[in-house]
Amino acid sequence: ADLFAIFANEAPEMGAKGISAFIIERGTKGLKLERHVHYLGLLGHRAYDIRLEDVYVPKENRIGGTGDGLRLALSVLNVTRISLSWGYIGLARAALDASLKFAVERKIANQPLAEYQSIRFALAELATQIDAARMLAYRASVMEDKGVRHRKETSMAKLACAEALIKSVDLAVRIHAGYAGDRDYPVPVERYLRDAYSWIAAQGTLEVQKLVIAREIFKEVS
Repeated sequence: ADLFAIFANEAPEMGAKGISAFIIERGTKGLKLERHVHYLGLLGHRAYDIRLEDVYVPKENRIGGTGDGLRLALSVLNVTRISLSWGYIGLARAALDASLKFAVERKIANQPLAEYQSIRFALAELATQIDAARMLAYRASVMEDKGVRHRKETSMAKLACAEALIKSVDLAVRIHAGYAGDRDYPVPVERYLRDAYSWIAAQGTLEVQKLVIAREIFKEVS
């Protein structure tokens, strides 16, 4: 990246209300890229630990005014959580499609896996959960487009979509059995699993989403 968004407390006496946002260019004195973070999955994603040592940032590099940083960060969170929700749904659906295809083609005792009730029920429940999560993501997207406050709805979407993703990749591993760990198998089930577990904590863990939802729903009755 050539530009970095940095959040720093410009007015410590104001607490969190003193946090401001700044743009810093790559190559700025004191800005150092350190350890390259290697994730279990998401191998195409590049992330680094960043160290700041006596970095001078002129006021013209500030985004907005003093204390606007937290508001800006939260506004970005709402949008990126919606984007993540759709990404989760896409990967969940890919894992479901792989499981459906495998269940039809794979035979045990001369009978396709898809004919076993336990497999059918598990896939039916998963398909329902994915579609329900997708509707929550759609609702949050519509609210964002209309400029309606959607903090609760966005966290609901991210929570539901992440849980659907985890259920989908876990079920894919169980259905594919020994093939799931084969990196040379045509369907990359093991990659789906690695990517899912590396991805779901982005922009707030499942527990963070539950905290946001709980705070918002209790506001409605207070």
